[in-house]
Amino acid sequence: LETFAAEGRPVAVATQKPEGLAQIVLGHHGIAGLFQSIRGSADNELSTDGPVGKAEIIAAALTDLSTQHAVMVGDRAQDVAGAIANGLDCIGVGWGFAPDGELEKAG
Repeated sequence: LETFAAEGRPVAVATQKPEGLAQIVLGHHGIAGLFQSIRGSADNELSTDGPVGKAEIIAAALTDLSTQHAVMVGDRAQDVAGAIANGLDCIGVGWGFAPDGELEKAG
């Protein structure tokens, strides 16, 4: 993240966790300033599929970055689906909460 920030590469967070919580957690770890955008669900909801889904959260982050040239890095099937809905490639990571095979099944 520090290398990307130093090189001027835009990096965003697009999470279905409440946006305020995401900002608090990233701030606690001292990395919030490395992101040009931190987007999440409304602060009063925690959902995996709506009313604002992952595709809309990713779209909002892309708008903040003023680019469509991005790659989604995620750990759940919703991340893959949201990336596809926004025309992005997705890199699935195995250190998250997805059960075995979820990311492979999602593509």
